[in-house]
Order: sequence, then C-alpha cells, then structure tokens
Amino acid sequence: MATNKIIAKLMMLFRLPHQILSVGFSNFTFNSFAFRHAASITIAMVLALVVNYYVSFSETGWLVLAAFLVGQTTRGTPLRQGFTAFFAINLAFLLAMCLGVIFSPFEVLILIAIIFTASFLFALFNRASKERNSYRFLIFGVSLLAVIPMPEQSWQSIRMAVIDIAIGSGIGILCNQFIFRISVVREFSEGITPVLKQLNNYNTVLTNALVKKTDDVSVLLQAKIQVEKILVVQQDMYPEWIYEVGFNPGLRSGFRFFLLTIERATEIFFSLDYYAYQEINKDWLKMLIDSIEFSMEKNSELIKILIAYFAENKLLETHSDFTSDITALEVTLKKIVPDQLELLDIMPDYMMLTSLVRDIKDLRQLLLQLVTALPS
Repeated sequence: MATNKIIAKLMMLFRLPHQILSVGFSNFTFNSFAFRHAASITIAMVLALVVNYYVSFSETGWLVLAAFLVGQTTRGTPLRQGFTAFFAINLAFLLAMCLGVIFSPFEVLILIAIIFTASFLFALFNRASKERNSYRFLIFGVSLLAVIPMPEQSWQSIRMAVIDIAIGSGIGILCNQFIFRISVVREFSEGITPVLKQLNNYNTVLTNALVKKTDDVSVLLQAKIQVEKILVVQQDMYPEWIYEVGFNPGLRSGFRFFLLTIERATEIFFSLDYYAYQEINKDWLKMLIDSIEFSMEKNSELIKILIAYFAENKLLETHSDFTSDITALEVTLKKIVPDQLELLDIMPDYMMLTSLVRDIKDLRQLLLQLVTALPS
C-alpha cells in the first residue's frame, strides 16, 4: 500500500502519465486535453528519435530527453513553459559539467543527488501551485540526474550536447504549438461547466434546506462536499491555469473575471449554507419563505443560462424579470425588521434575516454580471 502511494505521487509530477491515470478512461476521450496532449508528446518523441538517429551531434540521448521534458506543459502557457524548461535543462547540464571540473566524480555524484532530492521535494510539496513553476525545478533535477551516467566530457562534446538539447526542445515546442493545438476557450468551457452544474444542484438543495428547515442535513452537507471536491479534486479540469504568468493577455481579463466571479458566488453559497443550520423565528421566516424560494429559483435560471452557454455554446433567451423578486424580498424584510439599527443588535434573528437577504441579493448581482458578460 505504501509503495502504491509513493508511485502515485511520482506519477503526479509528470503531467502526461498523471493525466492518463487520474482522469480515467471515462474522461480520456479523443477530444480530451489528456488525449491530445499525449498524442502531441508521442509525435514529438517519435520525431526526436528519428532526428536523434540521423542527425544527433552528441549521440547521448539528450535530444530525445529534451523533447520529452519540454512537452510537459499545462493548458495556459505552453510556449512560455516550453522555453522555461529549455533553459532549465541547459542550466542543469552546464552546472553538472562545471561541477565535474571543480570536484571529484564521487563529490559530483553526492552534490547532484542532494540537488535532485531538493528539487523533487520542492516540486512534490508545491505541485498544487497555480503557476506550476515548481515543475521546472523537477525538470532541472531530472536533467542533473541524467548527466551522471555520462563519461567525462570535453568542451567540444558539451557544445554538441547543447545543440542536441536545442534541437530536441525545438521539436517539443513546435509539436506543442502546432499538433493538436490547445483551444483555451474550449478548455475553459470544459473546466467551468462541471462547476456550474454542481453549483446549480447545490442551489436546489440549499433552497429546500432554507425553506423547509428539515432536521436531516446530510443531503445539504453532501451537496456542499461535492462543490468543494469539484473545486479542489477535479484533476486538471478546473481552469486555474488562467492565473499563470504569461497567459494570453487578450483573454486574461475576461477569463479571470468569470472565474473570480464564480468563486465569489461559491463563497456566498457557503454563507447561505450557514443560515440553513440556524434556528430562526419561524413566524418571521414563514413570511419570507415564498420570496426566498422564488429568488433562489431565479438564481437557478441564471446558472442554467451559463451552463447552456459553456456546455452547448448556446445563449438561451429569457424574458424573466430578475430584479422585481429581489425588490419584493427586501420589501417583505422591511415589514419584519425595524428601521432602528439599535434593535438589530438586540434581536439576533433580525441580523440573521438581514444577512440572509443580503447574501441572496449579492448572489443575484454576481450571476447577472456573468450572464450579461456572455458574448452573443
């Protein structure tokens, strides 16, 4: 069991095997990012092997290794990541050569082992970083490790190896850019659609919990857990790659606006979840039940518009009024809550009802911003 856990963590450090194993065969379709990325790297490796056989200058395999490592990129900034990996490989190779000049072979072996271990641990504990820069440290460490079996090199052979690294990196970068090229719009849509669907389900369960106030909270708890899972455990699907440094400036602001707004809406859902567990004056809550239920249904309608757009690339037409229900909700609240601010502190239920209505209103505002921002 312990061995399986170690192997699983090792596989997570390289995107290709990680995607194949974690996404699963059900999601590993011919149109998925995992398949297209795997196919791109496979073609790059085949080309690198052919070029290495006929054109290799150093005949040490660096051309093939560089093509493989440079191809390990995310959706957001493959070109930038490819060049970063290229420089990391060169830096590691040249550092190892310099260490060979200064220290004895045994000392070089110890130093490389220490540096590789440090790079491995850093990448392992920071693999969830949004910018995924930790992965470049692992490439640096692996490149250092690849130098160990090499015989003593002359400056001429070092230059030849650097040329091979450049050729292999060029093959990896070109295949990443032109073979099964990533469509960031489609990848963003595929990543955000499951989140919206789960939020819509959570909205339904939450509405029932707020209105009916049943003692069984397991359904609500399970719905919340599902939202948290899809935000955290959704392997390589949630489009956090839009936050990467160097992401397409033309798309950055729009994508980040959508993702940030959805994250803020999720926080409000979790805030509403709190009120579902609280004991509120039943007579006062009864006056608000119909308005709360109607407003939450309107929120669901807005979420469904977002789902249809991202899942089916279809903008649903609606003639619903998304403001009058919030106005009616606030009018009903004013009948319950007094105008004097001092009384809000005296009666906790007043404060709770006010906060509940405020959250529903804020959620509506965020959803309206998302729907109105959809390009026609």
